[in-house]
Amino acid sequence: MDTSFVHVQLSNRLGVADEACAEYIFQLAEDESMDRDEKRAILVEFLAAALDNACNEAEVDAVVVEILDEMEKEKEREVLKVAEAEKERQRANELEELEKEKNSAGADPSDRQQSAKKILTKEERKARERLLRQYGYEVDECIENENGEVEFLYSGSSTASAPVAAMANTNVQRVKEAEAQKKAGMQKAHAEKVQRDKDARAKQLADIEKKKAKTQKQEKRRM
Repeated sequence: MDTSFVHVQLSNRLGVADEACAEYIFQLAEDESMDRDEKRAILVEFLAAALDNACNEAEVDAVVVEILDEMEKEKEREVLKVAEAEKERQRANELEELEKEKNSAGADPSDRQQSAKKILTKEERKARERLLRQYGYEVDECIENENGEVEFLYSGSSTASAPVAAMANTNVQRVKEAEAQKKAGMQKAHAEKVQRDKDARAKQLADIEKKKAKTQKQEKRRM
C-alpha cells in the first residue's frame, strides 16, 4: 500500500488535500515502535490541529480508525501472500525430491552410493574454496588424502598443505562474529531512526500548535 489511500480519505472526507500531510500520516501509521492506541491519539490530535477544529473530533477519529484498519488489513494480506508462496516452494521441492527418488529407485545400490559421494565431494570443494578465498587464501590444488579426506594446497601457508577442517572452524567463527557485529549495527541504526522520527513528529506538532496560537492571537486583536 502507498499513500494514495490515505490521500483519498483525507481529501474526500476531511477536505485535506496536502500530500505532505498524507505522507506523514502514512509513515506514522506504519511505525511499529508504537501501539495502535498511541498512533490513533497522535493522528487525531495532528489532524484536528491541521484543520483548526473545522471538523469535530469524532469525525476525525473515524477517518483515522479507517486508515489504521485498512493498513493493518493490507499487512495481513501481504503476510498471507508470503506464507502461500513459501508453501508453494516447499511443495515444489517435495515433488522434486520424490521425482529424484523415483528415478534412482531402479539404479544399482553401489552406483547410487558412488554418485552421492561424488556430488557431496564436489559441493564440499566449492564451499570450502569459497570460504578460503573469502579470507585471502588462493587455492592452488585440491587433493584427497589416503583417508578419503579433502585437503587443499593454497598460497600464503607455512606448509604445503593444511587440513580444511581447522581452517573452516576458524573461518566459521569469523563469519559469526562479523554477522553479530552487523546485526548490532543494524539494531543501533533502527533505534536511532525511531528516535529521529519521534523527534520530528514532536517538532511538527509543536509547530502546528504555535501556528494555531498565533492565529488565535491575531483574531483576538481584530476583535
